[in-house]
Amino acid sequence: MKIKPVFFDKTNISEEKEEKEETVSLETIDPATAEYYLSLNEKNRNPSMSKVSRYSRDMESNRWGTGDSAIVFDWNGRLINGQHRLMAIIRSGKAQKCIVRRGADPEEQTVMDRGLQRTFTGDLQIRGVENATWRGPVINALWEVLYNKKSAVATDKDRMSLLEEFEEPIKFVESMVYNFKKQMPGDIKGTAPYHALVVLLASKDRKKAELFYEITAVGLDCPKEGYLRSLRNLLSSKTVTGARAVAEVSHKSAKAILYFVKGDNLGILRDDGPGVPELFEELGISRRFIAETPMDHTPYSSNPRNIALRDGLIKTKTTQSSAARAIAERLGLSYKGIYSALNKAKNGKVLIPSRWDRILSEFGIILPE
Repeated sequence: MKIKPVFFDKTNISEEKEEKEETVSLETIDPATAEYYLSLNEKNRNPSMSKVSRYSRDMESNRWGTGDSAIVFDWNGRLINGQHRLMAIIRSGKAQKCIVRRGADPEEQTVMDRGLQRTFTGDLQIRGVENATWRGPVINALWEVLYNKKSAVATDKDRMSLLEEFEEPIKFVESMVYNFKKQMPGDIKGTAPYHALVVLLASKDRKKAELFYEITAVGLDCPKEGYLRSLRNLLSSKTVTGARAVAEVSHKSAKAILYFVKGDNLGILRDDGPGVPELFEELGISRRFIAETPMDHTPYSSNPRNIALRDGLIKTKTTQSSAARAIAERLGLSYKGIYSALNKAKNGKVLIPSRWDRILSEFGIILPE
């Protein structure tokens, strides 16, 4: 059954929350319909073209299944989930049966497809935040220097709270970045720890932050030697990639700002010596802490379903890779993600989704409800 793209009129999309009756249907979506549906994709994360290519190859070789993940429209008529599948339908030129859900709450978009590693930057794009690709990494870096922990342990609520708290200095630094971007050497825009520390300086003294940025990022009146020149050379280097290099940028940026604020023109950017803690003390910023509670990393090790999975794989001589591949292909999900989830389930770290049961039963692995 071919569905004509007439359900929504994009010109009538309203910013108001006009809740409508929610419906779920099975549709055959052809490339023309997919193209129309994508025109309703107003706020979403940037698509992963590698994912689109993978999906389209499966569609072209008739290895694509309906799965249980829906193409979703909110109650304002906007597409909020399914852009990769729709793009793959267009690329493959083949119509596909898809579950289509209409009338969803727009707020659901920020929590959809967490298994596909939706990022904080992607969530900012969904929320319509300007310059999300710059703000996302900077907020993550800001959280790390304030809490001295990896941003992976921060929730989106934590990050959004920082975005609101430092909104004005973030906008100030952001304006400098985009005013001078044509003069930026190398990939300086990607050095998020540097920008995060400049944001902290701007929260205390905008004039010094502006002057420091112009010297180190833009190169205006930058001395030929000394710590300011050293930092500029580091930032403009094409080798600023990887965890070690990013950590070096964070440490040396903090040290340079500290020397700059204190008026010390003789400072040297060695790997040792003062860094973020000393800068915080100079700026009057307190390091923040999060409450930590003991965590049981194997909460489901004795769960009957997890035990049945471990035993079933052994008894049926089913390899984890073949089970993961079958689940991924049938549900239209990432093989690597499913393989990792199976491994965690075997080790009792996560529960097994019930939608896998039928597929695993085909291998002779029967899980209790």
